[in-house]
Amino acid sequence: MIPYYQDQFMFNSTVLLISIAIFVLFNIIVGLLPVFNVIRKTPARILSRNDVD
Repeated sequence: MIPYYQDQFMFNSTVLLISIAIFVLFNIIVGLLPVFNVIRKTPARILSRNDVD
């Protein structure tokens, strides 16, 4: 342990767990938004785009 940091920061296990949960939920939501946009389209509409090889 570094005593300099021990005086400046206090880690609470509850706050740490809540922040990790918020971080995970945010990343899941942001990661799934493009998937939801794609599953609304038909396969023919997805394949008709020029940027798909």
